[in-house]
Amino acid sequence: MAGLAKILLSHRFGLLPANLHFKHPNQDIPGLLDGRLKVVTENTPFSGRYAALSSFGFGGTNVHILLKLTPKELPMFHKPRIPILLLASGRTSEAVEYHLNQIRYHGENLNLIALTHATFKTNISRHPYRGYGILSESEPEIQIHNCLNHARRPIWFIFTGLGSQWVGMSKDMMSFKTFHDSILKSSQILLENGFDLLKVLETEDTEILENLKNSIVSITSIQIALVDLLTTGYIWLVWKAFSKQQGVNFEELPVVLENLRFERSTVLNYNAPVSFIVSILLDNGEFEVLENSGAVCRGSIRMMEGNYDLEVFKLGSKQLQKDAYLDKQSFYKDLRLRGYEYSEVFQGVSSIGTNGDWAEVNWNENWVTFLDAILQTGIVRSTRRGLYLPIRLEKVTIDPARVKNVVTENSASIQIQYSNNLEVTQCPGVEFRGMKVSLAARRSLSSNAIFTEHLFKPYVEQPGRLTSVHEVIEFFVGIAIDNTFGREFTLTEMLTESCQTIFTIVTNLCPPKFSSPDLRLVPMSQEVIQSQIRSKIITLEELQELKFSNLIFTDTDKGLNVGMIQNCGFLIYKGEVPTTGNEDLVLVSQKQTQQGMYALFRKVPNTSLKQTFISMDAGAFAWLKDFKYALKSRTHQNERIILTSKVTSGILGLVKCLIAEHGYENVRCVYSIDDKDFNFEDASEQLKFDLVFNVRKNNEWGCYGNFAIPNETLTKPRPTTEAYADALVTGDLSSAFFTKNFIEKGVKNDETSWLMYFMMLHMTLADPGIFEKELNELSSFDDKLLFTAKKLAEVYVNFEIQEIMCMAISFAGRLKIGYSYEPTNKVRSRTVLIKTLRGGFDKSLGNDYGLPEYCSNKVEVIEVDGHHHCFHENPLELGIPSMILTLMR
Repeated sequence: MAGLAKILLSHRFGLLPANLHFKHPNQDIPGLLDGRLKVVTENTPFSGRYAALSSFGFGGTNVHILLKLTPKELPMFHKPRIPILLLASGRTSEAVEYHLNQIRYHGENLNLIALTHATFKTNISRHPYRGYGILSESEPEIQIHNCLNHARRPIWFIFTGLGSQWVGMSKDMMSFKTFHDSILKSSQILLENGFDLLKVLETEDTEILENLKNSIVSITSIQIALVDLLTTGYIWLVWKAFSKQQGVNFEELPVVLENLRFERSTVLNYNAPVSFIVSILLDNGEFEVLENSGAVCRGSIRMMEGNYDLEVFKLGSKQLQKDAYLDKQSFYKDLRLRGYEYSEVFQGVSSIGTNGDWAEVNWNENWVTFLDAILQTGIVRSTRRGLYLPIRLEKVTIDPARVKNVVTENSASIQIQYSNNLEVTQCPGVEFRGMKVSLAARRSLSSNAIFTEHLFKPYVEQPGRLTSVHEVIEFFVGIAIDNTFGREFTLTEMLTESCQTIFTIVTNLCPPKFSSPDLRLVPMSQEVIQSQIRSKIITLEELQELKFSNLIFTDTDKGLNVGMIQNCGFLIYKGEVPTTGNEDLVLVSQKQTQQGMYALFRKVPNTSLKQTFISMDAGAFAWLKDFKYALKSRTHQNERIILTSKVTSGILGLVKCLIAEHGYENVRCVYSIDDKDFNFEDASEQLKFDLVFNVRKNNEWGCYGNFAIPNETLTKPRPTTEAYADALVTGDLSSAFFTKNFIEKGVKNDETSWLMYFMMLHMTLADPGIFEKELNELSSFDDKLLFTAKKLAEVYVNFEIQEIMCMAISFAGRLKIGYSYEPTNKVRSRTVLIKTLRGGFDKSLGNDYGLPEYCSNKVEVIEVDGHHHCFHENPLELGIPSMILTLMR
């Protein structure tokens, strides 16, 4: 649209506007360099008959059109005989006045007036000032008002008294079609009763108009015609008002609803209507709301027969504490974070206290949004951050007359109060009592987890070293994805034998860099067609007509066609490494598997690259200034900025982040891990592949990648001396398994060690080893325990130091008997120490605080302040008193 407007303005004024701030042409556009194209840098006369317009989108040029321009001499119009109403709106009164004056200045151009009417006929947000003007041969009239209240207001039609001026006006108004049709309709009705309306309106005889009957009938018909002229869009409101007249108006009927139960939520569909059936029993008021033959709401309703004050609690007036509150924007931002998506008219809360005891709700003549806004005020009172929906309401009382009495002309805000003791939300005329909520069920989006390990792999394996096919393809695909820039990744398979591995690998590795890869298959045998069900099958001829591929996987010489590969694209070849005979196709990597040789080629254009080396080994980020200058001064796409490092500097992560940013695809890295004397100028052979990551380790060039761990490796049992039983699903013995205990035999179990273990489990953002020296310097156990509790109290501010000390003592008891530590929130509970008298009782009894009663007469039980159960199974060891003393000291 901006380009079209620019063409029209250039044609109208006969000038091509100059492009601002143009200094140097783009070196990647040959047409600008050799003079075939020229950028307009100064206002240039334009008298052409044709103009080209392109629509540029994220994917390039989507539409290109050629416009034929008409002669620019615009037809002039004379001011109309009937005055024209001009409308305008703006952010300030000066803007409105400017619009109206500009329209009045060009009043002869009816096309401009029509465009203005189309622009301002609908409400424009954030345009509080509105005005109108009258365009006529006399002095124009302009009126501007500030419309602060955006609520819809009724339209009133006011007519003057009797007079012959009505007849004169009717002659002028007959040029309007709606007015003309209304007069004809009234004339036909009156003709049936012997009255000729057209004759009365068209006559010049003043004596006919002096007749009272003729005057009243003609003026009334004209008034009806004037109303028809403006209210054709409000006919449906008249039908709705007529239907409500058949019963009691709901805005005049106070009601009480009790025991409301919301059975389930209903999802409204934009594309399909949702129908509800309401069934109410006349004798007791019990009702059901049905949707798709299923009840969605149940309860009872009755008319409020007594006084409203007898139906509701009296909370009294409350002074609003505005020092701590949320405004409308902050409140609905908090709700959006919880999962609620309120918008437009359903954002009825203008302000609310931080604890939810008061709120202000806007009244917008809509009962549904008003009552829903009252329920919204209960969400902020909940400390739970989930998406909760009402499931039950004890009582709802509504008196619409009281609500309307609160609303004034100057304020449409209604104050809401909440009583925590009574569980009542109340405003004048409405009360919600006893609301219960439930967590909304969420759709499970779980998928199978993919476990990977970050490993270094060389580009060329040593002779005799075999690798699995899955690992080779995963390595090659990872290289292709890391070195592909753009928004799409296209894979083409040209196979004579089926291979399902690459499809799974590409779909797993592409995200998040590429959302959905384009997968194609060019079958070279019938076997491949029958086995492939997920790729798009095309022919070789169709492939040549499509865009080039970023990666081609083939096992035939026909797939070595360089013309089907994108520049800097890759090709995986299964078989003995062939001689391509093409200088643009270079061998990057090759791997030997039990199924044969796999090779990775890259299409590298035969052009020289300008390389700038920047070392990151200089301290204090001295290299950063040169690096920033190199990024800004790049002028050609064949320039490469190569970061080098021989120390642990984060070079791989930095380059990976830079490549993800648009415009930094020219950054490369060379990282020497174990050879500190390596000369980076000797990396020229490796850099000719133009790969992003070039890592030298063990005198081999390669790169790091994420490689999937096979499931059999994850689930393979391993021997251990310490383990405990657990279950994947609580209560399901079929999911039982043994887990390795994190405290193994041989680990020190002195006071300092187990206190550090305890801090390790609770201080996830710090290394507890930093406190080891301070713990060893303390002589007594009490001092060490107090030191540990103080450090943890700085992290858990809601826990007292004494509580943390009890937790630590309980943890020590569990370590001494070899059980794993499982954190819980039962801080103020009791620790149960059990010494079995007879066998058969161990940890399998679980953490049940009714355990002493369950083991009556079979165990000795004593309780101390603490955090967990501690079990002592061997009756030949220390007794209970000695055991407690050991734990405490």
